[in-house]
Amino acid sequence: LLYKNGKVEKEGSYDHGQQIGVWRSYYEDGAPETEVKFAAGKIEGPWVRLYSNGGKAEEGAFANNLKTGRWTLRD
Repeated sequence: LLYKNGKVEKEGSYDHGQQIGVWRSYYEDGAPETEVKFAAGKIEGPWVRLYSNGGKAEEGAFANNLKTGRWTLRD
């Protein structure tokens, strides 16, 4: 997916219509926002969201598409 300015908004792969592997999203200025892994269309493993300045905003983990364990939110 692309923003109207032509920069990448999201990138990742599909297999038989399901998200698989690593997916990344970006802010409109091109700075990284999130990185997440999918298995059979479900979020699995570590999840990180960054502020546009590169600092960590939120991190945690998913199991079978559900938040699990400890999550950290930063101002």
